[in-house]
Amino acid sequence: MKEGLVFIYRVKHPEYGEIEVKAQDRLHAACEAGKAWGTPWTGIARECTYEKIGPAPAPAPAKKAAPRKRVQSKEAGKK
Repeated sequence: MKEGLVFIYRVKHPEYGEIEVKAQDRLHAACEAGKAWGTPWTGIARECTYEKIGPAPAPAPAKKAAPRKRVQSKEAGKK
């Protein structure tokens, strides 16, 4: 998904039910719902209703890996 504002949409379909997805707009919400339901979005987009719930929470920042300890080899200590 491209960078930018992302919202949570509630997508409802008469046959597939209801799902909440993260998307930039209704078109992308239809795509995400179709992926989740295992059906092409082109066949469901007009039959769905869309409700914008609000902005999606920002992703948590990535954790940095702890620095590695340097292991001294046995040969280095014999000098």
